[in-house]
Amino acid sequence: MYNKKKMLIVNPLVAPEYLSQQLHINNIHAIGLYTNSINDIDSYNLPKNKVFDDVLFISFDDLIKQNFKQITQYKFDYILNGAEEFTKEFDQITKVLTPNLSNNPLTSEMRYNKYAMQEVLYNKHLGGSLTYYIDVLSYTSPSYLPDLTYPIFCKPRNGYGSINASKINNYEALMKYLDDMRLEQWTSSEYLVQPYIAGDEFVVDAFSLNGIHYITNIFQYKKILINQTPVYRSSQMLEDSERCIRLSKYMQQVLTALDVKNGLTHSEIIMDSQGNFHFIELNNRINGAHGAHLKLANYIGQATHLDYLINYILYGEIIHKPQHLQPKLSNGIICFAFNGKSINKDIYMQQLEGIKSTTEIISININSNASSKKRISMLDLFALTILTNTNKQELINDINKFIELDGLDV
Repeated sequence: MYNKKKMLIVNPLVAPEYLSQQLHINNIHAIGLYTNSINDIDSYNLPKNKVFDDVLFISFDDLIKQNFKQITQYKFDYILNGAEEFTKEFDQITKVLTPNLSNNPLTSEMRYNKYAMQEVLYNKHLGGSLTYYIDVLSYTSPSYLPDLTYPIFCKPRNGYGSINASKINNYEALMKYLDDMRLEQWTSSEYLVQPYIAGDEFVVDAFSLNGIHYITNIFQYKKILINQTPVYRSSQMLEDSERCIRLSKYMQQVLTALDVKNGLTHSEIIMDSQGNFHFIELNNRINGAHGAHLKLANYIGQATHLDYLINYILYGEIIHKPQHLQPKLSNGIICFAFNGKSINKDIYMQQLEGIKSTTEIISININSNASSKKRISMLDLFALTILTNTNKQELINDINKFIELDGLDV
């Protein structure tokens, strides 16, 4: 009898439905392990349905007490990190259950603590920023902060999706921001203060195996500032081959410096007008956005870091071009739909579907009312819209139609 390959996903909070779908298609038995209560998952990451073959709810303390005996019976072929904030726990689990496919638990912090990773890369001259750490509950006076050159950029130490991230133009605005964050008391009171860097922003996905890093896809983001908060507007595959080569080489150095040996990573980088790279953050898990980037890559004929991982699990080797991918000539882009004009949700969805290049719409929060928010983040996202077209000019025309329809940029 044929035995299915088994994968454990530790705290699968990022793109769980897309991930489980791809594992199911490839006949891989997927088990989701949650070490926190399902009630602690926000609406953006909460799975809409039961998505895995099995689901386990075991606190990490209980796992430690029994030396992981509750899950050793499954004999997993691979263990995947499902959310960067659980990296430390993930590294300890893999060190015990799959030691040959693990990362060093002693260096976990540099792979999930955004302050620590900046410090490592700053000291290694690999594009890290001189970063200051602030606990908004404990700062007491202006002398707490060093002299800063404005503008600066502030964000939660372990945040995501631009939630409470902000460009700060002067000292008074910084004090106001810190007071606001102290009163809001989002998931953490810990914030980072960094130089604000203008430039082109990229996302680099990779699959690492025993210290060898395979750069699979590079995307370029477009964002706009709304009330000094960066808001995602679009993302598309980077076509500039020279930039792709430079970014790939740089990212391989970064992954090595952060002691990544195994697994999927999703990293963000800025290139300034002088061509210098500035590291934003590493997330050692699958590319998020509900799988939109990975779907876009497949639509235009590229393998993703998840494709690399699945083929390694199934065949024990690296396959750069999985058989299920056929060459496609489409151009593609992901547009972030916020429904900035507050159109009736059904009418708005029909209008999105009516754009000729619309290939897929991933609904996120159709009850969102981003136009009424002071700070907009991914939690306010109405839908992710994937546009593809073999005719590049038609795609550009449809992107402009989307921008006019969504209304957030105009």
